[in-house]
Amino acid sequence: MIALTEPQVWALAIAGVLMVLDVVSGLVKAFANKKYDSGKMRVGLVHKFTELVIIALAYVLEIACEHIAGLPFSGVTVVLTCTYIILMEVGSIMENLVAAYPELADTPLAKLFSQKKEER
Repeated sequence: MIALTEPQVWALAIAGVLMVLDVVSGLVKAFANKKYDSGKMRVGLVHKFTELVIIALAYVLEIACEHIAGLPFSGVTVVLTCTYIILMEVGSIMENLVAAYPELADTPLAKLFSQKKEER
């Protein structure tokens, strides 16, 4: 039987919740700016589905490494993949919130995210 480890469960749950919050914050941004576009919504949902496929691929690779090759990758790949997605989602949520509520742009957290974007 294949079971998820506790870190995998937490990483998957947090990534999933943040994906939902990103969609919700995107809708809030669109409605706040009176710029709802179903085409953008479809593209965003395709991106979320792609993220889910990437997580599933990481899990399948872990199973393959553990059961076929005998490599000890138990939980590492899924947790790292979810951690990356969590960071992406937090950034996206912050962008959405600042766009919907511009006064947030002056907060330290928003400045942290805008600073990172400007350095690129």
